[in-house]
Amino acid sequence: MSQFRRNMLESQILKLFTQTLSKIRNNEIQGKLISFTSVKLSRDKSFVDISVSALNEDVDEIVKVLNKLKGLFRKDMSQKIKMYKVPEVRFFKDKGLEDSIKIQKLLNEIKVEGDTEE
Repeated sequence: MSQFRRNMLESQILKLFTQTLSKIRNNEIQGKLISFTSVKLSRDKSFVDISVSALNEDVDEIVKVLNKLKGLFRKDMSQKIKMYKVPEVRFFKDKGLEDSIKIQKLLNEIKVEGDTEE
């Protein structure tokens, strides 16, 4: 599969999953600011990995709930995106935001130490 085709499918999946998420009526995730930060489709199209982030929420708990609901996402994908093989959906916690916060804290500590030495 060409890289262009894979990128197109990933973008369609991201758009579809965002729409599907807005339709879900589950008390554990309803009303929370959840976003899908990246979509990675495996080379053989058997898996699609979705990175999840949430503002001011327990992302691990949200990922557990989404993994329980992954059949709903897969069903939507099979009905709305033309693919030979419907991939298995896997949700993961996006660590990018956490890592950037840690780096920012370290940089702030270095700056404070540098200011006190002067």
